[in-house]
Amino acid sequence: MVKVIAHRGDSVHAPENTIMAFEKAIELGADGIELDVHMCKDGYLVVHHDETVNSPDGKMLIRDMKLEELKQLDMGYGQKIPTLTEVFRLIGNMDFFINIEIKTNMITYDDIEQRLADEIRRFDMVERTLVSSFNHYSLRNLKCIEPAIAIGLLYQCGLVEPWWMALRLKARSLNPFYTNITPSLVRNCQYYGIELYPWTVDNPIIMNDMINAKVTGIITNDPAKLLDILRSVQPL
Repeated sequence: MVKVIAHRGDSVHAPENTIMAFEKAIELGADGIELDVHMCKDGYLVVHHDETVNSPDGKMLIRDMKLEELKQLDMGYGQKIPTLTEVFRLIGNMDFFINIEIKTNMITYDDIEQRLADEIRRFDMVERTLVSSFNHYSLRNLKCIEPAIAIGLLYQCGLVEPWWMALRLKARSLNPFYTNITPSLVRNCQYYGIELYPWTVDNPIIMNDMINAKVTGIITNDPAKLLDILRSVQPL
């Protein structure tokens, strides 16, 4: 069965990357969530998509703000920017998958890979976590720090035989933009034991295409829609 991965939580029905969105994804029965991680000024790992936030002083970089300052911001419906610690505590001992994207493709953070590895180990999340990034150097650094943590290579443009890159970096998965899913990619990933998690798939026709292509999981903003399709449609 294809895994349902809620992109930034159930972001159709709750503010993205918030505890509310993650709770709704769990309640729906999603297999996991995808979220984005930055590091703020005082070293906490915080969950937010962009490198910046809209503060009372204007747009500011997360790396230039302390956690206390970030917690004063409203993400919608009274939701605050969560820390990764808060998300791990929400998941607890549940059999639940978490795909953490390290947001180091635009801005780098000193020691973020070490801090992330420490946090994953502290909450015994190694077996339930996949860390992805568009910055493959960051993933390589993480793999050197903790080889047991699974990594996934994010990419958007067409790459020539990307499975070789996955094998070279010892990545568990390729996480491409969904238009890159081709029979050749699926065939080679299956042959080499590489998982496939296309993003971000919200159109039901494309959801069916991905299901029939036999990808490992689908990253979607609308997990309820994908769950309905999986429950009602027999893949070809």
